Amino acid sequence: DALPILEKYNKLEREKIQSQLETLRNQINPHFLFNSFNTLISEIEDNPDKAVIYVEHLSDFYRSIVMHKEKDFISLEEEINILNDYFFIQQKRYGNALQIAMSISLQQQKTYFVVPLALQLLFENAVKHNVVSAENPLQIELFINDTEQLVVRNNIMAKFQPEKGSSMGLQNIQKRYELLCGRTVTVDNDNHFFTVKLPLIKQ
Repeated sequence: DALPILEKYNKLEREKIQSQLETLRNQINPHFLFNSFNTLISEIEDNPDKAVIYVEHLSDFYRSIVMHKEKDFISLEEEINILNDYFFIQQKRYGNALQIAMSISLQQQKTYFVVPLALQLLFENAVKHNVVSAENPLQIELFINDTEQLVVRNNIMAKFQPEKGSSMGLQNIQKRYELLCGRTVTVDNDNHFFTVKLPLIKQ
């Protein structure tokens, strides 16, 4: 009988996808933890009051990872909240050398869904690949285009030697979208800007 064989095949395929997703989720482990603690030590010595605020953002960021890591999709609003904590932490390290420009309405944030921690991984990727300096700030833009894609774009100031594993974040996002909904993450590099377009999901 072909039906039990087909059911068995489908079950194996589902288990394979779940296994692949679990592997991808476990890769979401920010590499900037030690840098964050170094920044915190500096803040405690120089600005104790600001150090408290820094710890709050750091705590919120890691709490969000624990809360959302196992989910397939989260609202764009939740995703941007995670990004805001991550950006606050990184800007303490880089100052005005790291800049963000976001043009996404609250209504759009509540309407759309994305895979969790995609924005954080893309920001991490941009920082790893590029020189971040006060003379030439790394500027990252976020907006939604006419085809309902979330566009993440940064100017390119490539390092001579990108950090080890600096392409892992992007590959992780591409594979998760492919496995979860069969949608493609578009990547474009014109030597001036690096642009990633994430499919936005409506639920």
